[in-house]
Amino acid sequence: MGFAEELEARGWARVPEGLGEAALAELVRLLPMLAVPSRRPVPLGPLNAWLAGTALPGLMAGLLGPGARPTRALLMAKGPGQEWAIEWHRDTTFAVAEPREVPGFDGWVNKGPFYQVQAPLELVGLIRTLRIHLDDAGLEQGPLLVRSGSHAGEGAPALAVPALRGEVLAMNPLLLHASEVPRDLSPRRVLHIEWAAFDLPGGLRWGWF
Repeated sequence: MGFAEELEARGWARVPEGLGEAALAELVRLLPMLAVPSRRPVPLGPLNAWLAGTALPGLMAGLLGPGARPTRALLMAKGPGQEWAIEWHRDTTFAVAEPREVPGFDGWVNKGPFYQVQAPLELVGLIRTLRIHLDDAGLEQGPLLVRSGSHAGEGAPALAVPALRGEVLAMNPLLLHASEVPRDLSPRRVLHIEWAAFDLPGGLRWGWF
């Protein structure tokens, strides 16, 4: 089973080729905030400049179509002072520029440079997420937990997905996933990037800064 087929079937897959040390160092140079473990939004301007020098845009165009582009980016890091966990959930919100009354969009929250809104599941299912590991994420560091096939209504048991520095995971946002409190507080930085190849309905605009 190839990468795209595995992603479609399980709801997650490892990208065949990871990122080398030079690419990771350049990413942190362009976005110094990534050097410190935290949970925070990441601006797309410098991120897009970095992505242009990688194979990731081509990979996502192959999955989603030629219009694929990042619509939101988050640093989701654990370490000293960041001993958090996330319960089982699906990623069902979008980041948009301003609120509008559009059917299927509700639960608006002003996040400062953008608005967060619950989006219709048929649109959420068109998104794909890349998780770039800036550190090793071992079993003691609260790695990603998934229920394979749950994006399609299947009921697989929980599975931990450890990863090495430079590895990249792709995920369907409708996949049920979680993360436990780390037992090892070595930094575990993950850059979460959501990609879409469609425009929003009703005059809504993607609002990532």
